[in-house]
Amino acid sequence: MKKDWIKEMRILVEGSFLADEPLRKHTSFRIGGPAELLYIPKSQDDLIRAIHFLDKNGIKRYVIGAGTNILVSDSGLKGCVIKLANSLRGIKVIKKEKQKVHLNVMAGEPLRRLNEFAVKKGYIGTEFCFGIPGSVGGAIAGNAGTRLGEMADIVKSLTLVREMGEIETIERERIFFSYRECGIPEDSVILSAEVVLRDGGRDVSIKSIEELRQYRKKSQPYGYPSAGSVFKNPKEDSAGRLIELAGLKGLRLNDAEISQMHANFIINRGKADAKSVIKLIDIARSEVQKLFGIRLELEIRLLGEF
Repeated sequence: MKKDWIKEMRILVEGSFLADEPLRKHTSFRIGGPAELLYIPKSQDDLIRAIHFLDKNGIKRYVIGAGTNILVSDSGLKGCVIKLANSLRGIKVIKKEKQKVHLNVMAGEPLRRLNEFAVKKGYIGTEFCFGIPGSVGGAIAGNAGTRLGEMADIVKSLTLVREMGEIETIERERIFFSYRECGIPEDSVILSAEVVLRDGGRDVSIKSIEELRQYRKKSQPYGYPSAGSVFKNPKEDSAGRLIELAGLKGLRLNDAEISQMHANFIINRGKADAKSVIKLIDIARSEVQKLFGIRLELEIRLLGEF
């Protein structure tokens, strides 16, 4: 790795540069050590140039959206963290056909804004997004969803930035979505997505959103930082139910706690660190495995050394 790569990158691309930036400021968990460099691109072209520069010089890169489903290690991240949330934004109608509407949505657009846009226009299909934090790109990468649907249901194609800054658009048939996963190449960064919704159903959208609002209000913890659901639900079961049956609700290490409202959430009660969260994850996995013979898989993404 070049010693002066940060200086070189500043000259080559525009955007915001923050050296040794605490990542707890950029994650919904409010946990994480410093990034050697946090970079927020000014434009699509700047993002492409930055990726080309980083790959050419062998510098490790990480891409985050709004940082809502990640746990960053206490030691932080070497290399460059590229943050797309509040950067690459925009929603526009590409075309309408029969009762369908095609939208182009940039990866940094908040998922909340996509849902608001759709409801305002009377488009159906994004109701499941209500209450899911984060950016569109991050939601697609993790195939985010609720009991009403998931991102795989509405994505028609993705435009990606590949290794060395190459651009590629892939159609739905080549995107191998599965439960909370999007099977695109590991070196890829989602730039934008073509999303297809149904036209003419504002009342339907509002009713579905209200039902989901009430469900979330009763079942999920609010008021403390978290990264959402920690584990994927096992087939035909619920991770939260299994952890609760294991008697782990409310288990606390330092300021990290398995939520008393929903056992598949770990909350930060103030100054929790990643080490404590990982310990709670290990305990939950071990107890559920011992009692039910089920190995829980992580839904959140771990970044850094653990």
